[in-house]
Amino acid sequence: MKRFKIIHTIRQGKIGGGETHVLSLVKYLDPEKFDSAVLAFTDGELISTLNNLQVKNNIIHTTKPFDFRVWRQVLAYFKAQKPDLIHAHGTRACSNSLWAARKLGVPIIYTIHGWSFHEANGKLVNALRIYSEKYLTEKVDLNINVSNSDKKIGERAFKLTNAAVIENGVDLNFFNPDLNFNSIRKQFGIPERAVLIGHLARMTVQKDPFTLLEAAKLLLDSGRSFYFIFVGGGDLKSELVKRTYDFKIEKFVKFSDFATDVRPFLQSIDIFCLPSLWEGLPIGMLEALAMKKYVVASDLDVHKDMQNRNMEMIDLFSVRSVPALADALILASGKLQRKSDYGKMDNIDILPKIKVLEKYYHDLLKAEAYD
Repeated sequence: MKRFKIIHTIRQGKIGGGETHVLSLVKYLDPEKFDSAVLAFTDGELISTLNNLQVKNNIIHTTKPFDFRVWRQVLAYFKAQKPDLIHAHGTRACSNSLWAARKLGVPIIYTIHGWSFHEANGKLVNALRIYSEKYLTEKVDLNINVSNSDKKIGERAFKLTNAAVIENGVDLNFFNPDLNFNSIRKQFGIPERAVLIGHLARMTVQKDPFTLLEAAKLLLDSGRSFYFIFVGGGDLKSELVKRTYDFKIEKFVKFSDFATDVRPFLQSIDIFCLPSLWEGLPIGMLEALAMKKYVVASDLDVHKDMQNRNMEMIDLFSVRSVPALADALILASGKLQRKSDYGKMDNIDILPKIKVLEKYYHDLLKAEAYD
């Protein structure tokens, strides 16, 4: 049986949701059918993880989408690797892979890990990004949305077509709440019985960590004995740390650098908080649910979809509303002793989703063989 060569292209080497998804694919795609390699557009923890997994990888550096200056390098890499299919993850990866894939006549799939357009961009930038996404989705062989709500956004914005939905998932053997990890509470001086709220995401505009910090101040000023931990990097981190000291709440708000393995943090927290302004389908939320943690998240459509499946595990609040977030955290903290609320985590296992993806790979490669 022929093994098909798949090159996954991804925007960066730092590990976020899309990069975590790529790691799952290269680990669990059927090795008898598929030979995977990864092209990243910056260096980072992803590359060292791929090296440890002995997965072939390469870096062509750019931080820009549609960066024509690197397209010939991408073309040369593809020529050398002779892939049967390119699977681009995210706008930057797709926009910098499309020309080379088309030049070589190699089919290309575009997985949209959340659209690049959103209200935070401003009207002009948003209009340009909608046009860019329309262009990309019309030029590739197949689009994959990671949630039904994200697919609907594309359909409303520019009549998205040729799109399938394969929701994100997580490795339930890896994110297993029955495994024991060293508690991070002692390391950060957090009492074992205190309510601990975790923000395990890059500190960027998208993730809106300032709303959580302001809610923390509101709760602490009102006498709530909550603790908070922000895990990760990001361009807002230094300002977030500064503001923590300005608010005089540094005793109760802790910071940790990026963690390759977030399971000790997930096991140690009580509530996972995700105040994002936009999302595709956040893998961090799925990891928290797999570890049987309560989730408080902004009321995005994709989060509403998840709440409909896991009603008792997820509480939502109005985007950017500090008082609403504070109230939601109080509500979630009141559930912590009600272990019976932990229900079956509906449809978050990555393995069945990879089988669906493999079928799309086969169908597309079979169609190409007869063109």
